[in-house]
Amino acid sequence: MNALGQSEAFAKPVKVVVKEQNVDPGCGLDGPDVLRRRAQYGQNQLRVNEKKSAFIILAHQFKGVIVWLLVFAAAVSFYYRDIAEGIAIVVVLAINTSIGFFTELRAARSMEALARMSEFTTRVRRSGKVVSVDAHELVPGDIVLLEAGDMVTADLRLIQASNLYSDESILTGESVPVVKQAEPVSPNSIIGDRSSMAFKGTAITQGTGEGIVTTIGMATELGRINHLVQTAVSAASPLETGLDHLGHRLVRLTLVLAVLVIGAGIVRGHEIAAMIQTGVAP
Repeated sequence: MNALGQSEAFAKPVKVVVKEQNVDPGCGLDGPDVLRRRAQYGQNQLRVNEKKSAFIILAHQFKGVIVWLLVFAAAVSFYYRDIAEGIAIVVVLAINTSIGFFTELRAARSMEALARMSEFTTRVRRSGKVVSVDAHELVPGDIVLLEAGDMVTADLRLIQASNLYSDESILTGESVPVVKQAEPVSPNSIIGDRSSMAFKGTAITQGTGEGIVTTIGMATELGRINHLVQTAVSAASPLETGLDHLGHRLVRLTLVLAVLVIGAGIVRGHEIAAMIQTGVAP
């Protein structure tokens, strides 16, 4: 979904970007242009995994072997009336499950909210007229008009800016709106310093401006973040993978040794719960 030259559009003069995008800012794209570019670049939408229910996300927290070993240890503790130990294990499980559940739920819902950005409308100049189109219909080269209160629905290289400010906290974490302008900036600029760009997902808080769409959908800066977050949500972290492997090794070791080690512990009067807790302790 990249447009020609988009990766360095913030560092190029407006006339160069206009030439690369092959568009007249005063007229905008015409119908055939839009259709050709949509066929080439696709729709301006973020990809989101199938919506997960809260129950599925909660169940995901119990897939690790370590978790089930601790559940078993808690059950054994209660069976042998070691109430304090059992409660301690349950509390640890509850805290761990809550942190994982709310973190994953928040990330999943955030991505779903971002995907709904395609439901916004955007004012563009096409064939010399200003029209409102659905955000998912934007294509590279479209001329977008901005004013206070607008949500930016694609990455734009600004070509005009009058007292223009944007809230970019969704990308940079910066809570204070940043000033925007049309002059190119250094090719080495980090995203927070690319004042010649307006990014998908940010909000215009003040002023007016115009910009050329340089990237859409998953090729935008927000799309890259979307990809990283979804990958982090759906894939196990290195720690989770390591703990899961450790859990499987502990289970196999226990099966190989159930007779010698646990049996010896019982003969010596050790509590089964204590032995299990010792076995799963990091």
